[in-house]
Amino acid sequence: MRPLKLTLAGFHGVRDGMRRDSVTLDLTTLPPGLIALVGPNGAGKTTLMDNLHPYPIMPSHASKMSADAFSYWGHLCGTRGEKDLEWEHAGKQSRSASAFRDPGKSRKAEYYLFEKGANGDWVPLQLPDGTLSDGKADTYNRCIEAVM
Repeated sequence: MRPLKLTLAGFHGVRDGMRRDSVTLDLTTLPPGLIALVGPNGAGKTTLMDNLHPYPIMPSHASKMSADAFSYWGHLCGTRGEKDLEWEHAGKQSRSASAFRDPGKSRKAEYYLFEKGANGDWVPLQLPDGTLSDGKADTYNRCIEAVM
């Protein structure tokens, strides 16, 4: 799996560390070789690294490597958060899009997995058994496991 482009919005590490509402990291323009993220403690480096994969977990904050051992809610600020990751694996391009909303009544998280279609459009992933990435966490996890 190779991450290509990451956009984060509404994360504490972005707002507090970078003093921004959102950040986009385009990894396709980086030169080959070792790349280092440099900055003071609390600058948002870990937030970026923790989100450079399609799984719904931030590894450095999880009590164990399982989606049920982690919640994004403690890492989001405000009422909205987003994670959008474009990546490639096994010669195919995919896009993971997660949206988090906390209007005060109840929290809502949506997770979508898209694949790049023949004409360059992002289309929801559909597995051979008919499972379609529909925004639900369980469906998203099944789709990610099938792709990876």
